[in-house]
Amino acid sequence: MVKDWQHRLTTAIRDDGRSQRVLSKAIGNGEQYITQLLQGKQPTVPNFIALCEALGVCPSYIINGNAVPPEMDELAEIFSILNTDNRAILLRVAKGFAHNQTKST
Repeated sequence: MVKDWQHRLTTAIRDDGRSQRVLSKAIGNGEQYITQLLQGKQPTVPNFIALCEALGVCPSYIINGNAVPPEMDELAEIFSILNTDNRAILLRVAKGFAHNQTKST
């Protein structure tokens, strides 16, 4: 499983087209950071998020192979600041939309 996410990250880095040095600097790290990642170094969460943003890939895709729409990050951010009652309401509304969507297809 570990190799799966590392493979997806490696592919995204190589597909980006920028040099490893340029990409390392673009996310605020030393020139060898990407090289170290490709050699097996584990990224910190902030560096991982910054790298995904720089590469234009969804972190959840790199982690588990499931691509999610970009709006999902915005929805997660909104959800995280809501109180418990409003989270329940939002979840109920979303489930209702999903249910209606599956009935119409």
